[in-house]
Amino acid sequence: MKKKQLKVVRFVGTYLRDERGVTAIEYALIAATTGLALAATLPIVQTNLVDVYDRILGYFASI
Repeated sequence: MKKKQLKVVRFVGTYLRDERGVTAIEYALIAATTGLALAATLPIVQTNLVDVYDRILGYFASI
C-alpha cells in the first residue's frame, strides 16, 4: 500500500509543478477580458459613430 501512496504523492507533486498549461490559461483570461471590454464599449462607440455619419450626411446634403 505504501508504494501506491508514494506513486500518488509523486504524481500530484509532478502535476503541481507542471507549468505547460499556464500560458494557455493566461491567454484565455486575456481574451476573455478583452471580449468583456469590447462588449461593454461597443454600444457607446456605435452611438458616437452613427452621430458622426449623420453629421457627414447632413453636410453633403446641404451642398
